[in-house]
This record gives sequence, structure tokens and C-alpha cells, in this order.
Amino acid sequence: MITSKLLHQIFPGTTAARRDRFIDALNKFMPLYGIDTYLRVCAFLATGGIETDYLRTTVEYADGSAYEGRKDLGNTVAGDGKRFRGRGFLQTTGRYNYGRVNKRLGAKLGINFLVNPARLADIDVAVESACIFWQENNLSKYADRGDFKSLSAIVNCGNPKAKPNHWSKRNQLYTVCQMFVPKDFSFAPTATVEPVVLTPTKSDGDGNTDVPTTTTTPAIEPTQDSEKSTVKEISEKYLKHCPKDKIGNVASVVAARAGGSITTAWASGLHGKILLIVAALSIIGFTAYALYYYLPRITGWFKDLVDPLLPNTNE
Repeated sequence: MITSKLLHQIFPGTTAARRDRFIDALNKFMPLYGIDTYLRVCAFLATGGIETDYLRTTVEYADGSAYEGRKDLGNTVAGDGKRFRGRGFLQTTGRYNYGRVNKRLGAKLGINFLVNPARLADIDVAVESACIFWQENNLSKYADRGDFKSLSAIVNCGNPKAKPNHWSKRNQLYTVCQMFVPKDFSFAPTATVEPVVLTPTKSDGDGNTDVPTTTTTPAIEPTQDSEKSTVKEISEKYLKHCPKDKIGNVASVVAARAGGSITTAWASGLHGKILLIVAALSIIGFTAYALYYYLPRITGWFKDLVDPLLPNTNE
């Protein structure tokens, strides 16, 4: 099942209130539309994660004016650009695509999305409309063969052969999902995982409902291996949520962001000593950011590395 813990592992930079409001809808609609295997779940969460700014919003930040007059999106009426800006888990955009959602969900929910397009930002609608898009475009086919780039291109560009915008970010999040989604993922509750209980609160009307969650974690039965050192116990606690190979992604994050800053500085005409200063500050700044942001993961990796070198104090 999709749990608060799983979403925290995948989207650690987003508040629990914003992340967890998706839990009920994901568990309800994903299996109904066949998005229920390891690869499909990874691809769906990674795609929706980028489109919603890591589960922070179901409404596009831009006002949609850039879509005005876009006939390929069906925006033929004045004001359609802003009226039908991106909303939902996969950022449905344009009069034509809102019409498709209306055809599938309008009568069922009693909502005319062409008249009330803002309702597409409602969490349940946002997730189910994304599942419908997934089904209509047979995205499971791409997910099953691990072709996340073509899948992303269909969602982002409408063409499997195109290069999706922000491809590096999409691929990075897909890699993170592959780390944390269990290989034997199932929506069926098990004896070791209890359902998440949600207590809904008021919505601000813009798809940004804060929903506190309560999860119950089963008690852990004691094992025979009680002779572990303190360091070993701490190490396993960290590494349960922080795989060793995460350290490679930390380095890639620093390199990508620092490189982007340096490239931007160069393109802006900064050269010579000024460019060197900007480069140094970028590398130092993003390294510090990574150390702070990923500290628990780095700590867990380090503790596991040094633990074999330390004596077991309980022997």
C-alpha cells in the first residue's frame, strides 16, 4: 500500500501534511486502473511527483496565459489559457483535455469541468483523472518495460519520441522511487502494514488541503540477535530508510546543481576570476545543502561502514 512512510522516503523535502493528503486517493484509484505493480507504481509516483512539484500542489504555478490561443490544446475561446491551466496529478492542460476528463468523470461526479475547471485540483479528481490518462494512453506498457523516458514524453509532450522537459529531475525521482517502493509491492494490506487513517481538514479551494495523518506501526518482535553493538543498532535504524547507494545520488545532486549554476553564470557573461568565485560558491553552497538535506542518509551509510571496525561491547 501507499503509506505515509513510503511518501516520506520518496519526497522528504515536502511537509507531511501536503504529502499525506494523497494517500487515500492513491490507494483507492491506482489499483482500480491497473497501476498496481512495482514498475507501474514507481513510474506513476515519479511522474506525478514532478508534475505536482513533489506533491506540493495540484495547480500549475504559472497563470496559464502562455496557453492562450493554443489550438492544439483546444483553447479556442478567449481566456481559455488561464481557465484551463495545468491542474491535477499529471497537470491536465487545455480545454480539449479538460473535456476528456469531463467525458469520463463529469456525469459520475456531477461536475462539469468545462464550467468548473478548478475542481480538477481536488485530490480525488486529480488522482483519478491521472489514472484515466494513464489508462487511455496505455502507459503501463511503457512502465512494464522500464521505458520511463517515453512514458514521461507522452505525459509532458504528447509524443513518446520527444525529450521530456526537466528529464534529469524526472529520471532522478524515478530512481528514488525504485529504491523505496518494495519490489513485491501490493495494495492488499498485510499483517505487517496497517492502513493509514486520514483525518481530513478544510480545503483552501486551490488543491492545497492540509491533512494530518495517523499511522500505526506494528510492534517489532525481539530477535535472537540481541548481542549487537550500539553502533550496529543505530546503523540499522538509519539504513532501514537510507540505502547505501543513496550516497551516489547525493553526489549527482551536488554536481548537477552546481554545474547548472556555473553554466548560467557563464551564459550571463561572467568570466575570469568572477566565474571562479561563482563556481567555488556554487560548489560549497550545494555541498553544504546536500550535507544538511541528506545528513541522516549519509550518517547511516557512514555508521554501517565503520561498524565492522569497532568491537562489540556486549560480548
